[in-house]
Amino acid sequence: MSSQLEELCPDILCLQECLKADVYDTSGFLAEKLGMEVLFVPSRKKVRVVEGKTLASYSGLSILTRCDVEGQWLHRLPGVEQD
Repeated sequence: MSSQLEELCPDILCLQECLKADVYDTSGFLAEKLGMEVLFVPSRKKVRVVEGKTLASYSGLSILTRCDVEGQWLHRLPGVEQD
């Protein structure tokens, strides 16, 4: 996916269902490959098995950008904790 995105050369990417755990960071990986900054907002914490390892992880939304980031804020929306 990163090589296809490199060809498109986007200035901004909006991503959903991004995984972030101890050694796994999908949006961070893409940002590094594309030379972009990343802003990640966790949505839910979940224990999951990845490559045979049980991990406490977050899934959430990310924005990757080539622009300078001056700040970040979060506005929580109502949700269902069991989701």
